[in-house]
Amino acid sequence: MSVIVTLTTLPTRIVQDYDHGIRSCLMSLIEQVCDKPYEIHFNVPWKYKHTGEDFIIPEWVTQLTVDYPHFHIFRTPDFGPVTKLVPTLGRVDEMDAIIIVCDDDLVYHSDMVAEHI
Repeated sequence: MSVIVTLTTLPTRIVQDYDHGIRSCLMSLIEQVCDKPYEIHFNVPWKYKHTGEDFIIPEWVTQLTVDYPHFHIFRTPDFGPVTKLVPTLGRVDEMDAIIIVCDDDLVYHSDMVAEHI
């Protein structure tokens, strides 16, 4: 049984590089205290459908995939708010997978994934 944490972001949020921005959110998900392995699926569209703006992934976000092998970036079309879930559902083929949908503007308690399981 897979455990997947999934989320997306906005072009303006992904470029925010300060302690209480998206970095805090991502790190709170990456550093979960959980006995069961889990993955993070960060669904990042190529273009923001409302403005046509490109999503630029900063180097520090890309580096997270190297430093934390359970953190994955997936480029995808923009489906609006459901981009946090729809592309992940397309990748997961296990019927018993646990999928935890998160927002990019929150910092999560360190036991959140374990509590969901």
